[in-house]
Amino acid sequence: MRVRGRVRQEYLTVFDNKLYFKAHDGTRGAELWVYDGTNAPTMVADIQSGSGSSLPVRARAPSSAL
Repeated sequence: MRVRGRVRQEYLTVFDNKLYFKAHDGTRGAELWVYDGTNAPTMVADIQSGSGSSLPVRARAPSSAL
């Protein structure tokens, strides 16, 4: 995730030893991202394509699925 200026990461959720969070990369709207602790964070999916935001919030991992 290449970041310019201020970035806001919210709604942090750990699942399967990975950190999932909502973030905005300056090109696309707020989407779901993942960080594995080693590689650079990557977007899980551009759910609302273009500059629109899918606004993923409060993801929970109650069992074996996020």
